[in-house]
Amino acid sequence: MRKRKLPFTDVGHTLTIEGTCLSEDGRYATHGLLPGERALIVPLKKKKGQWICQSQNIEQDHPARVIPVCAHAAQCGGCSYQHFDRPAQLAFKREWLQTLFDQCEPKIWLETLSGKDVGYRSKARLGVKHVAKKG
Repeated sequence: MRKRKLPFTDVGHTLTIEGTCLSEDGRYATHGLLPGERALIVPLKKKKGQWICQSQNIEQDHPARVIPVCAHAAQCGGCSYQHFDRPAQLAFKREWLQTLFDQCEPKIWLETLSGKDVGYRSKARLGVKHVAKKG
């Protein structure tokens, strides 16, 4: 039987697009934590060399932390950003998208699309094609 990793206190460092916050060394991906927040980290399972964790007892809240609308947000996992303020969430997603285009920066960025804060599909698929002859 595999030994369980004991809970520990740490600070979240990097938010991922999947909605987890990575530890400084990247070995722990914690659900429900935002960068700069200090909390009790409970390791649940190890997957591909990285511990999947849950946060508990957040000591220091991020300025953009909000109370999730859904009472089941922490357990369900379907809405990874319900604890993140909507404007801050959209800004984070836009910055993440822009880093994907570092090599071929578009000439024009359109305004960020957004709908209602809840009750909408937040997953989108984007197709991009670069034609070298057309620049």
